[in-house]
Amino acid sequence: GATGFLGKAVAEKLMRSVPDLGHLYVLARDKRELTAQERINKVLSSKLFDRCRQEQPDAFGKVTVVTGDILEPGLGLSESDTELLADNATVVIHSAATVRFHDHVKHSLRSNLKGTQHCIEVARKITKLKAFVHVSTAFVHSHRELTQEKVYTPEVPAQELMDTLEWMDERWSGNLTPRLLNGRPNTYILTKGLTEHWLTENAEDLPVVIYRPSIISAAMSEPSVGWCDSLNGPVGVVLAIGKGLLRTTLMDPGVCADFVPVDMCVNMLLAILWRTLLERPSRQLVYHGCTSPLNPYSYGALLSSLHYGYQSTPYDTIFARPRTSLHLFQPIYYAERFFVHLAPAYMYDAAMQLSGNKPRLVRTYQTIHTMTENYAHFQTQEYQWQMDNYDSLLRVMSEDDRKKYNFDMSTIDWDLYWRNTVMGVKRFILKEDLSKENLEKARRQYGTMRMRRLMWNFCLALAASRFLSRFRWVRWWLARMMSFMHISVQAVPILARTILL
Repeated sequence: GATGFLGKAVAEKLMRSVPDLGHLYVLARDKRELTAQERINKVLSSKLFDRCRQEQPDAFGKVTVVTGDILEPGLGLSESDTELLADNATVVIHSAATVRFHDHVKHSLRSNLKGTQHCIEVARKITKLKAFVHVSTAFVHSHRELTQEKVYTPEVPAQELMDTLEWMDERWSGNLTPRLLNGRPNTYILTKGLTEHWLTENAEDLPVVIYRPSIISAAMSEPSVGWCDSLNGPVGVVLAIGKGLLRTTLMDPGVCADFVPVDMCVNMLLAILWRTLLERPSRQLVYHGCTSPLNPYSYGALLSSLHYGYQSTPYDTIFARPRTSLHLFQPIYYAERFFVHLAPAYMYDAAMQLSGNKPRLVRTYQTIHTMTENYAHFQTQEYQWQMDNYDSLLRVMSEDDRKKYNFDMSTIDWDLYWRNTVMGVKRFILKEDLSKENLEKARRQYGTMRMRRLMWNFCLALAASRFLSRFRWVRWWLARMMSFMHISVQAVPILARTILL
């Protein structure tokens, strides 16, 4: 998973913060016109590694790329690469997985379960293996009221399900999926749980530890404030709202959000690895990396923080002033989505086609809707996790190590964090200028959008009042309302004096 969002951050932290790092072997596959080496070179030359280039320039010489594929037996490694890892590697960090939440169950099993099986196959050949860290997800048992720090037995054993689905065509296995999910929101979570159980049954003799982080978001401070380079997860939502595209969504403003900054996620992963090497536990331990049990922050407060961020750091080009309405009742949400998303998008694309340009807004909204619906399940209900191993991990670390590898979730200032995430999207995703002059220009555009919205609302209200005033019952109702308001205002001082007396 070295080319993924978490994998890149893990590699950067290891290279920058571990001066005596022996060697870092990263697995990558050839993709399209790029070789594995070219893909890793592209990662290492990105902004993510700017700080590492300044502080630990020699670390780049410790990185070796091995070409392979987790979907292939033996990871698709050559004989020489297999021997290289068998003789020299001591630790395996496995964070590769499909992030398509609603992928077909056969494809999801192939990526998550089969990929892990191939990693274990290679790990067994490593003569000096001391730790195997498997990255799962905190929502792996989200259908339970409380997720404990243990691996649960699934309704169907992983290998039996894999063998059964092998001979089924996709239509049959697709029809079977709802029964397999059994309350789980998607196939990603289902297959992650099956993979965990397979590890307990088939890799109990290896030093395996399971790490379950929550939804991973932009960096809090390392290597740069707000760093992000993937639109998966909350970063995509932050961008869509900030551009004025996402105007309505399914979300409960009172529910506690559970996101973990990627740098805290990395720090906890490395702390787990350190403890595993130090204590050599006799059983497979499970760690949860979650924020809501320790530092709760509601979705309503999160959106308020985002809107403050959009005002201070607006994006250069926006379609409308950022504003999002939240719904729990799906029919109302889908009705509003049609009127504020799809209808304007189809009209815009029609105009683009008539003018000879390429239509793009409908496809953009299809992507946004897929993204928001993937996370709707997690935005409308709260979850509980056991955090005992997290607490004990913090206790065994020294004060210096806690600072260097900070993953204390209670220290997060959520308001500041989400404002910085808005800035991080502007800097790292949109690659926009953060100079004072450019920010002032963007703020003027934001103010213009706000004035246009106010004028539009005023015109709509004026037109509606002129139209409705034609009806006698409307005039009668308005007169009664004004009379009631006048009486209420007069009654306030009298009521106040009565209470004081």
